[in-house]
Parts: sequence; structure tokens; C-alpha cells
Amino acid sequence: MKIKRILSRVFRGMVYFPKTLYINFRTLPFKDAIKLPYIVMGSCSFHGVNRKNVKISGKIKTGMIRLAAQKTSKRGLHVNKKAFLIVDNGGSITFKGDTSIGAGTSICAHGGNISLGDRFSCNINCFLYSMKAINIGDNVLFGWNINIRDNDGHPLYQNGSLINPNKSVVLGNKIWVASYVDIMKGVSLADGIIVGTRSLVTKSIDKENTLIVGTPAKVIKENIEWDYEDKET
Repeated sequence: MKIKRILSRVFRGMVYFPKTLYINFRTLPFKDAIKLPYIVMGSCSFHGVNRKNVKISGKIKTGMIRLAAQKTSKRGLHVNKKAFLIVDNGGSITFKGDTSIGAGTSICAHGGNISLGDRFSCNINCFLYSMKAINIGDNVLFGWNINIRDNDGHPLYQNGSLINPNKSVVLGNKIWVASYVDIMKGVSLADGIIVGTRSLVTKSIDKENTLIVGTPAKVIKENIEWDYEDKET
């Protein structure tokens, strides 16, 4: 089974190698691009990306950022047709270390700044949409179908005044967000938090190592720890 998995990865690497070359040489100087820090592992589209708005901070090494990784799609879960990396309106995306972005995931910096910490891993079909700022710490793990946005999508006015300004989202270190979770604008989560499946997070939680669940999410257990298992399937 291990050999089969390796061969499958090699084949996907060959199929998507032109995309791998594109994102590396589009966003990095030659001396860094030839190291191929970006590896495209599935169907993925890039829009508006360049050296100014997509960056890697820290030491660059081969294969450190895996885009459109298959992950649990092999277990029968539906996968969006493509993953997207979109930057426009002066936005930016920064990768701070090892990163794995699941198949069908869209990361859109629409005027906002998205920062992904070291050892960030998200599963399939996630959606990050920023018009201000989304900052994610180190050792953060996302399940599938996670939605994070720092805006409401459209401005709302009352008597001519804006009533729903964009608000940054900040996630601390070693956070685990289970599947089908929505994290809304203005939310800040402390280190070590676990967010339960299908939760809607509308308010900040500043107490570390807690389990939050519900709609809206609230703390249901304290002094909780979890193990980060960085296993690709």
C-alpha cells in the first residue's frame, strides 16, 4: 500500500509539474524558484499572484508548500473541482513554513493580508477570504469544509453610515478546527483551542486549551490538550 501511495504521488507530480513550475517562477526569484518550494499536487488555478503579493518567510526548502493535496478525498469525500490561490486589490498571502493546502481549497486575498504559520495544514474544500487580515499561527490543523472570512461580503449602510466594517481574524498556535466550521470576522482564538465539528464561531475566545462547540460556539471544556499528527493519506 505504501508503494502504491508513493507511485500515485509521483504520477500526480508529473501531471501537475507545469503548474509547479509556474507558481515557483511566478512568485520567487530564480535562486529560490529552482528549489521548488511549491509543489502542486492536484487541480489548482492561480489568479493575480506575483513576487510582490505571494511570499515565503523563513528558510526555503523543496516541497515545503503543498498545494491541492488529496488528503481525505481518497476516503470518498466530495472534492471541489479546483483549488484556487487568488490575490487582488492589493492583497497578499504569506507562507511562514511547511504548509499543506487540501484539494478544492480556495485562498482569496481580496485586498486583505493572509498569513499562514509554520506547519499549517488544511484539508479539502476550505475557504479563506480576506478583505482585511487573516493571521493563522503555527501548528494549526483544519478539517475539511472550513470557512474563514474577515468580512460580510458586501457593505451594509444605515442612514448613510457603514455598519459592518471588516474585522481581522487571528488564530493562535496549535489550534485544531474540526470539519464544517465557520469562523467569522473579528474572531480571535487563543493557543491550544479545539473547535468542534459544525460550530459557528462569532466571538473571540481568549482562554487557552479549551474545547469550544456550538452555534454560536462557546467553551464547554477547559485544560484540554490534543496531539498534532502530521500524516498525509
